Amino acid sequence: DRIYQSCLGYFSKPGANPYNIWFSRMESLIKASLNMSYYDGSCCHLDIVQWATNPVWRGLPNESIQEMLEADLPFLKKLISNSQIELILINGKTTLNEFKKLFGDNIISGEDFILAIDENPANRLKMQHGKLIIDRKEVFYVGWNLYRQQAIKQIHVDCLINAIKAHSTKLGLV
Repeated sequence: DRIYQSCLGYFSKPGANPYNIWFSRMESLIKASLNMSYYDGSCCHLDIVQWATNPVWRGLPNESIQEMLEADLPFLKKLISNSQIELILINGKTTLNEFKKLFGDNIISGEDFILAIDENPANRLKMQHGKLIIDRKEVFYVGWNLYRQQAIKQIHVDCLINAIKAHSTKLGLV
């Protein structure tokens, strides 16, 4: 319950000090594609694992990662099923892969497509969207492979904005 309450006020409670260096790039993407914001409470940030780690995620042993994922999955499912969340945006290949592994049995449909071709295959923008069902609640998701907090090309950002906007409009979410 403390984690949940802390999440509710992360961006807005008096004295809040969100990690703006990290959130600013996602905030601009969310504002441009969905006309929502962390700061007005119209959207929220969810972590697959609820704890900050040291070393950072990519430096952790695989066993530790799996333990944390399995331990936090019930909380994440409860949070999603008891919320007003209709759409989950999944930022980056690692997060998308972990999301699909964790929620595999709950994913009803998923479709992959390439949004932007690049000469370097590592810089191709790939997206997946689908539907997740948790406790009879339908939640849609859109995920992509390129990590937004890194310096990705503006064409990729524009493609993400347009794809998220089109997908959420098609679903009647905005």
